[in-house]
Amino acid sequence: DEPSKSNDEQPNNGETIELEFWLVGTEEDMHYKAIPAVVDQFNADNPGIKVNVVVGGGENDYNKKIALMADSNSLPDFFELGSVRAEGFLEGGVVTEITDYIDQDSEWSSYKVIEGAYDNMYKNQGGEHKVGVAINSSAAGWFFNKTMFEEQGLEIPQTWDELLTAVKKFKEAGITPIAHGASDLWSIWGYFPMYNQYGITELGADIKGGNKTFSETMIGPYNRVKELADAGAYPQNCSAMTYAQALAMFTEGESPIITTGSWEAPNFAAMEDEVVFGWGFTDMPDTNYEQNVGLKGVDWFVYAGSSLKQSDAKLEAGLKFLKYLCSPEANKILLENGFTFPAYEVADMESIEMDAITKSLYEKISDDTQMVDYASSYVDGNINDAMTNTVSSVISGAITPEEAVQQLDDSLKLLQ
Repeated sequence: DEPSKSNDEQPNNGETIELEFWLVGTEEDMHYKAIPAVVDQFNADNPGIKVNVVVGGGENDYNKKIALMADSNSLPDFFELGSVRAEGFLEGGVVTEITDYIDQDSEWSSYKVIEGAYDNMYKNQGGEHKVGVAINSSAAGWFFNKTMFEEQGLEIPQTWDELLTAVKKFKEAGITPIAHGASDLWSIWGYFPMYNQYGITELGADIKGGNKTFSETMIGPYNRVKELADAGAYPQNCSAMTYAQALAMFTEGESPIITTGSWEAPNFAAMEDEVVFGWGFTDMPDTNYEQNVGLKGVDWFVYAGSSLKQSDAKLEAGLKFLKYLCSPEANKILLENGFTFPAYEVADMESIEMDAITKSLYEKISDDTQMVDYASSYVDGNINDAMTNTVSSVISGAITPEEAVQQLDDSLKLLQ
């Protein structure tokens, strides 16, 4: 028996069941602009169910709100969250496992999702447990202004040495090479794969278990960041700059390089003939670990709160909505409304108009680059803030690489 009923079979004997769905961001963000369109269509097709959207606020504040609700087991029926932030939620009893419902529904389980979409959820919930559905896939790395590189007689850098050469050339020309706003500590996406290039994928468990330390194993990424800083890669006032200001430097042609992700594709659409994307830079010094890695995969899931189990009717309604989020029809609505990018297959992809940069990013998600997660997930998701703080602090010159890795060791000890 399949647990989800068709749309014309409403649960709860005709009474309307209301469900609360929290989204990350503000009304100007991609999530809020796109997901409510899917919710509106679901509500129209299911008169016995009403999903109400709540705008949860900017990512930092939002994550704090969700953490507080998780501590008191008062999470909403559905909520967006990254897998690292939801570590252990199933064990804590604050979410509803839906693995069997998906597996036993032949239509739901047939919906195509990007490769490895649920790996991070499994890792952070102690096994192959689904406690929500994948919603947002992305590509995060480095964007380059091809025209600015051509004007300096440079190719888009593929290796670390090529990047340093480009930085030197732009600096000599009086151009700030890398647009970066270090006051927004989280804007370091392109740096996370560097930890993998220095072995955190393999060494993370030993670091977490106390057999190794960050100081012993992870100074490499910080040395590379300092190389860039010493070469003058960043704006002189980057410690006071925001991500938005750095983004403006790039889009206005004042700087040729920035690290960000596919969510900025709409902002780059007007520059589509100039913008090139890359995962990162290979041939890092002093390491023998895999170099062809990229920060791609699922950033956000829609989790099912434990409140769905309040009644059979509520659970049935909730499952119907989660199934709809995975459907090709729903994901087409997401893409048509500027969602970059749905984790599940989109219906009738050819009918959707996309600019060149968006198409290229969509294709990148399926290339042969090894998918990696945020570096903290290989050790303990709770040190993610310490990682972003230390990278940004080395960029701005506030701390040394040696101090950075020591801060990570200290942060991990506080969690043990």
